[in-house]
Amino acid sequence: MQESELRRVGDGVTRKVDIRLIAATNKDLEADVKRGTFREDLFYRINVIPIHVPPLRERKGDIELLTEYLVAKYSGKMRKTVTTVSKRALAMMMNYEWPGNVRELENVIQRAVALATTDEIEPNLLPGELSSSLNRARHSKTKTARLAQVERETILKTLEQMQGNKKRTAEVLGISKATLWRKLKYISDESEEVH
Repeated sequence: MQESELRRVGDGVTRKVDIRLIAATNKDLEADVKRGTFREDLFYRINVIPIHVPPLRERKGDIELLTEYLVAKYSGKMRKTVTTVSKRALAMMMNYEWPGNVRELENVIQRAVALATTDEIEPNLLPGELSSSLNRARHSKTKTARLAQVERETILKTLEQMQGNKKRTAEVLGISKATLWRKLKYISDESEEVH
């Protein structure tokens, strides 16, 4: 590899080759080298230009493009007329964590295209774990909104009880004055948006 030569197994002739080796793995090869489970010399030969591709859950922006590509790919292979994904189905895919990365997305799209009877992939064509991820995301947003409302009410009520004394309000709430000022500004900005 290093000398741009190769010899076939059982062949005595060495041949010159002009190749670029591209290798992919989901393993931490550097750690494997340290543990002695991967050859160090091979690691340094193939680790010329390492490219880290984050998991799909960290690249949510790629989901829509990959979905469009995969729908077209499998629709063509299966001679189907599926061309789009409904907004709700796409929202389900965007909220899912994709532990199986792009392979899992590809399998989901392949299945949905195979089951589709119209030109659009609807939520009912997606596996159940995707719909439960959307429900978890909605529930989490609702809980966050409720928590923010309770915090807002607590701050305003305490401020009223302390007769507008912000230093005393911060002390009673157990937060710094800077934090109280920031939260009051947020509450004020929020109120202006409503009116």
